[in-house]
Amino acid sequence: MPLNVELLLRVCQEVIQRENFYQAKSLCTTAVIEKLANPALWKMAISLSLKLENIAETRRLFHKAVQFHPYHVTFWKDFLLFEVTHGSCTMVPRIQKRCQELGVEIEEFSQFLTNYSKASS
Repeated sequence: MPLNVELLLRVCQEVIQRENFYQAKSLCTTAVIEKLANPALWKMAISLSLKLENIAETRRLFHKAVQFHPYHVTFWKDFLLFEVTHGSCTMVPRIQKRCQELGVEIEEFSQFLTNYSKASS
């Protein structure tokens, strides 16, 4: 896997424009498995996994993303939203607790999601 992350991102974007989502996901997933630190690659891999409706893989990618980038607030917020919208509310308190332990501020967002989900039901 080349270490030129910007080139890899451009290739993935080109493949996505051609609607070859499986190939793009394969490129991104290979990059994140090889532990390239670029958050944009992680986000792209997660988005493609969601687009292809692979919930288990998306969850696994979120777990790895927050392990690799533990202070990246956007990853935690996206992970929390994913768990709320995909039915695994048992993960929500664990995510909140881990963020609190790390000092990652997601309390307002978490409260908003909680209030929104109560209002929707």
